[in-house]
Amino acid sequence: MPRKRQVPGLEAGTAYGQVSAQTDAMDESKGGISLEGGAAPELVGAPVPGPVPALAAPAAPGPGVLEQAQAFTPNLTPLTAPGTGMGRGLSRPPPTPNQEAADMLRQWAEASEDDQFRAVLSESAAQLSS
Repeated sequence: MPRKRQVPGLEAGTAYGQVSAQTDAMDESKGGISLEGGAAPELVGAPVPGPVPALAAPAAPGPGVLEQAQAFTPNLTPLTAPGTGMGRGLSRPPPTPNQEAADMLRQWAEASEDDQFRAVLSESAAQLSS
C-alpha cells in the first residue's frame, strides 16, 4: 500500500513530513480548538494610522553653486600620467629560462673562434629565443 502524501500548509510553518505545534493546536482530536477554514480569523476594524512625518520642501541651492562646481579643479594625477609617479616606470617581466639560455649561447658564439661551432651556437640561440 503506497504511503499517503501529507503536505502541511505554509501557514503551519512546517516542512514535508513534520508536525508542528500550530497544526496540533487546531486539531480537535488532539485537544485543540478547530478554526473555521483552518486559518486564523480576519481581524475586524480599520488599521490605526501612525504619526505621519512632515515633508519639508528641498532647500533651494544658494547663488553661485553651479559656478562653484564648474570651477572646482581637483589636484589629482591620473595613474597613467607620465612623470615620476612612484619613482619607477613599468618594469619588464623577468627573462624566461629559454631567453637566458639563448643569451648565453649568443655570448659563447661571439667568443668562439671556430666558425662551424659559432654557426651551430647561433642557430641554437635563435631556436631558443623564438
